[in-house]
Amino acid sequence: LEAGRTTALVGDNGSGKSTLGRILCGLLTPARGTIRIRKNGRLEEAAAEDLNRFTGYLFQDPDLQIFLPTVFEELALGLRQLRLPAEEIERRVGEAVSLFDLPATGVPPSLMSYGARKKLQAAVYYLLDRPLMIIDEGDSGLSVNDFAEMVRLFHGQQNTLLFITHDSRLAEALAD
Repeated sequence: LEAGRTTALVGDNGSGKSTLGRILCGLLTPARGTIRIRKNGRLEEAAAEDLNRFTGYLFQDPDLQIFLPTVFEELALGLRQLRLPAEEIERRVGEAVSLFDLPATGVPPSLMSYGARKKLQAAVYYLLDRPLMIIDEGDSGLSVNDFAEMVRLFHGQQNTLLFITHDSRLAEALAD
């Protein structure tokens, strides 16, 4: 994958798109071969923990990643693990709520629409600013415009973006 570019992975159901995405983020181990990432100016073999820190992976189903009681808690969790000051967390969470058009920070995700939960899931990884973002079927539950905006936001961070889709027209419209 070329750094800073948006790439689409298109294929039929069961062709291995999601499996490849899960290998690239370290959730699955490849049966053979290796994954290499650019570190210190050269390609180096990456262990699963390297891939976990390097890659953000948005599951097709946001409910596999959303588990805390409020929008704020979901957005703040990763920032707290980075040990950021409370006022910095507040600022960044507020920015993410605005950018991703999320409801108030006290709203429980369980009361949000499927599409809003997809946006919340994306906002969590936006705040973590991983060099590689993989979005698995990110357009399900979202309008084309909302998905295009999500891609634009990640692209604006200079992330390398891989989105997995069945829709070749979407791939042609949004991928580099």
